[in-house]
Amino acid sequence: MINNNAKRIVLLLIILTMISAISCVSAMDYGSHSGEILSDQAPGELSEIHVSSDASDEMGDGSSQKPFKSLECAINNSGDDSTIYLNDGEYSGDNNRNITIDKQITIIGKSKQNTIINLETSGRLFNLTPTSKVTLINITFMNGYTTENGGLIYNDGGEIN
Repeated sequence: MINNNAKRIVLLLIILTMISAISCVSAMDYGSHSGEILSDQAPGELSEIHVSSDASDEMGDGSSQKPFKSLECAINNSGDDSTIYLNDGEYSGDNNRNITIDKQITIIGKSKQNTIINLETSGRLFNLTPTSKVTLINITFMNGYTTENGGLIYNDGGEIN
């Protein structure tokens, strides 16, 4: 006979397995690794993309009603001449740093005081390629750090405003 504690443990393991399986579901993936391109549209088709620190990359589509959570997801789903709108909030973590940009984009924060990108002393924000042109408006950056050139942005010939 199985005691109550063993039954509870088995039930807990079943629930955790179900939650884990559900959290692995995501939208279409055009990239070489999970989480890179998550829009139902083809890569680069989005011209206006919304991001919110309390949203979800997996459930978002970049619209104002279903924004992405990370700057990397927004950039990977953007095309040339796209505009990315960041809602107020603090953006941190792996998907908000060490992002390579090879296109022309504008990133606009809702307010300079409350739209914060915190790099947590774990790298730089962007690596710009020669074909990139980036405009940044109303964003506060903090804690960028690297032992290499370019603490916040490494520019390999792109244009930044």
